[in-house]
Amino acid sequence: MKIRTQAILLMIFGTATILLVGLLTINQLNKSEHLALEMQSHQSGLIVLNDFQTAANNQVLYSTDLVRTRDISGVRITTYRMTEARMTRENTKLKELIIADEKLYDQIQNLVYKGEQLSKICKLELLDPLYSHKPIAEGMIDRLIYEVLNDLNSDTNSIRNALDERIKEDIASQAYQKKRFVSIYLPISGGLLLCLLLFCFAIIIRSLHSINKTLYFFNILADGNSRLDVTMPVSGKDEIAQLGANFNRFMKNLYHRQQALKGIAEDQVNSGEKLYTLSLDHSSTVKQLEGNLNSVHQHGLNMSEQVNSSAQEIRQISLTLDSLEKRSNAQSQSVVSIVAKGESVQKTLSSQQAAVEQQGLLINKVKEESLNNKTIMELFKTQIQEVLSQASSISKAIHSIQDLADQTDVLAINASIEAAHAGVYGKGFSVVSEEMHNLSNKVRHNTSLVGNLLKVLDEKLLLMTEEEKQNQESIARLINQNSKSMEAMNKLKKSNIEINHIIRDFFELLKTVQTGSSRLHEETESVRNSSSLISTHMGELERQQTDLIQETLEMSRGVVQLSNGTDVLKNLSDKNSQTASTLNDEIRKMGA
Repeated sequence: MKIRTQAILLMIFGTATILLVGLLTINQLNKSEHLALEMQSHQSGLIVLNDFQTAANNQVLYSTDLVRTRDISGVRITTYRMTEARMTRENTKLKELIIADEKLYDQIQNLVYKGEQLSKICKLELLDPLYSHKPIAEGMIDRLIYEVLNDLNSDTNSIRNALDERIKEDIASQAYQKKRFVSIYLPISGGLLLCLLLFCFAIIIRSLHSINKTLYFFNILADGNSRLDVTMPVSGKDEIAQLGANFNRFMKNLYHRQQALKGIAEDQVNSGEKLYTLSLDHSSTVKQLEGNLNSVHQHGLNMSEQVNSSAQEIRQISLTLDSLEKRSNAQSQSVVSIVAKGESVQKTLSSQQAAVEQQGLLINKVKEESLNNKTIMELFKTQIQEVLSQASSISKAIHSIQDLADQTDVLAINASIEAAHAGVYGKGFSVVSEEMHNLSNKVRHNTSLVGNLLKVLDEKLLLMTEEEKQNQESIARLINQNSKSMEAMNKLKKSNIEINHIIRDFFELLKTVQTGSSRLHEETESVRNSSSLISTHMGELERQQTDLIQETLEMSRGVVQLSNGTDVLKNLSDKNSQTASTLNDEIRKMGA
């Protein structure tokens, strides 16, 4: 079998094997991906069911809370609106779950219907009557909680159990697919690839054997000292004559080819010599050009360094100007703030001066009022002394009334004794004596109360006298302090006037500083503009210098490549001359 046929068979068998293994792998990957997507949809369905059940429970909870509290304002109604909106979103997600899993279509459709009915019941039978202040039907809350919600929770749990079973089936299917891939598809693919490798190895061994045989014959032909015997079967004389004619024709063709090869070798030698001379000339030119480019590149680097140093100096000048401008701006701002503060200080001083004058007037008024209070307290003291003297006379009268009461009590006792001696005839006198005894007791009791009140009055009056003494002393101290305050106010008024003059002088200095800072700002602006123009020119110069350096680098790379090309041309010319000499030797041997 020929090598070409073997290669074609190898290519067909390898392509078929790779396609078969690829199809098996793609089929297995598609099944695994389909199972993974199905399990992911089932898991997302579980999450949607949990969220739906939580939203339904929250809606019922907050609606019943609103009905029980009858509070439709504030946080409660906002929370209920949020749960209602969440219930609507969860119903939409359940409808999407119907599209994802068609096997549970009826159950999920029923659950969506019950969720919508639950929202309608909460709105129509609980919240609308609450908004319109209508009575709510009894047992509605219990029916909502124990009937509708329990039915919805039971359906949700049944669908959740079904999805759990589907997830378990998906996990089992994935395990089965993995086991099948490991136990069946993987060994089949390995066997096919091993067969492909064995087939390739056999074809390569066969091809190497054929190549070795061909090399053996070529070596025999190339060696001029050994013989190559060719044995061919001959059937008659005609065939021998035909073979001789063919051999003569072969020798003539071989001679013509030898002459042609000899001419080609001579031309090759001549072209090699010319190429060698041209490569020498080209090498000297390239070296000179490389030296010129190196000098240009070095000059460009020096100019680039000078441009960079100039640009750095300009940047430093710009930074200095920026800092100077910032300082001048800060100084002007501080001057403005100081001016504003000085104006506020002037206003404060003027207001303080007015307040000082007002305080002086108030101090004079307080002094006058304190003197008036002193006279009033002296009058009050005389009145207290008069009250004390009257209280002492009242206490004397009370003592005399108590003595009269004691005497009346003694007379009443004697009258009662005499009435007892008189017997029946003295009963009326006994009644009179008893009344006199009671009257004396009442008088004694009232006189004791009045005496106590007089004692309390004496104590209060004594305290008032002591307080009056303290008030007089405090009034005297207040008068003294008022006089000292007046002296301090006069000194403060003089100091305010002096401070006002100092602030005016300081304002004039600040105005001169402000005008100087504005002039400095204008000069820095002009310097900055000129430096910006210089920096732009330097930037353009730097860019041009960079472009020049890049061009010189590109040219130097081209020169290096040209130099390498000349070296290659030299080597090729050397190899060409060697090949030509070898070819001449072989042609001479062939001619011999």
